[in-house]
Amino acid sequence: MDICTDLNCRTERIWKEFYAKLKWFVIKHISNVDTAEDILQKVFIKVYSHLDTLREEKKLHNWIYRVTRNAIIDHYRSQKPIVQLPETLPVVQDSVEDEAKNEFNQCIKNLVDSLPEKHREALILTEYQGLTRKEMARNLGLSISGAKSRVQRAKRMLKNILLERCQKELSQAGIFVNSCRDCRRCS
Repeated sequence: MDICTDLNCRTERIWKEFYAKLKWFVIKHISNVDTAEDILQKVFIKVYSHLDTLREEKKLHNWIYRVTRNAIIDHYRSQKPIVQLPETLPVVQDSVEDEAKNEFNQCIKNLVDSLPEKHREALILTEYQGLTRKEMARNLGLSISGAKSRVQRAKRMLKNILLERCQKELSQAGIFVNSCRDCRRCS
């Protein structure tokens, strides 16, 4: 292999060495020859544009394949459908089901509030404030496994209280049926 210092010479050598291999690689992932050609063209434009930034020639193979994989990923990302939202969203009227859901949500909130402080705090941080177990562990000075255990224990406690005190159920349509035996206990 002759060593080229000129950018055009290097690019031509890379084209000859990698074109067939990369085309097969892209077709294996895309399966449309025309699209594969388009992707390859983008890859070689990027290689040509950034070849001067490659410091070690021995890393060329890995770098070109990484550029190619990224181009394939970009292709698939661009294929995701774009959902257009209407200019105005319909106004949802409050209904009996919404009132039942609100009542149930209030009941759950009250039950969560009745948990011991460390379990209540674990549920609020993860389920209501959206922290990950790792973030919760860092905030509370716990190990990650300790944080996971605390959340699981809190959920188990909440489930047991709910099963003991309430008979709320969802129908297949998502409508609440039945009610608490004694909603004052949830309040």
